[in-house]
Amino acid sequence: MKTTLIPAFFLITLGTMAQNKTKIMLTEQTYDFGTVLVGNNCSHQFTFTNIGNLPLIFDRVTTSCGCDVPSYPKEPFAPGQSGMLGYYYDSKRIGPINKTMTVFGNFDGSPLVIRIRGNIVQEYELPEITVWPKNYFKPFDNATPVEKNLLQIEDPE
Repeated sequence: MKTTLIPAFFLITLGTMAQNKTKIMLTEQTYDFGTVLVGNNCSHQFTFTNIGNLPLIFDRVTTSCGCDVPSYPKEPFAPGQSGMLGYYYDSKRIGPINKTMTVFGNFDGSPLVIRIRGNIVQEYELPEITVWPKNYFKPFDNATPVEKNLLQIEDPE
């Protein structure tokens, strides 16, 4: 009798756990910062909506590195309610961004992985250059020699 009660207890527990799941909809699961200058803002808000029938509760949100910080609401979200998941990347590090933010909660598909991409570049100052007019080195058509190595230019007006 005991051996049949233990499996039955696990089946009841698993069935109850499956019923306590809600559904989440994100407007995007991937975000690309594009090219960002070192030190500039690298933060983004991911909008979500509870499309299930139960309150949505986030257990935790983790990131793949210590150079990024997630933020998430601690309060439950009623069915139909929307909110934001935040992501911040420390843009002091130069190079490509290829990170993940993993969201754990009482929703189907948990954990949910959000991908973040981009590239942090150093700002470079361009050297000062001189732009010459298009015909700067072209010989003058209306010039006549005045002295050796000197030209007199006729005013066309």
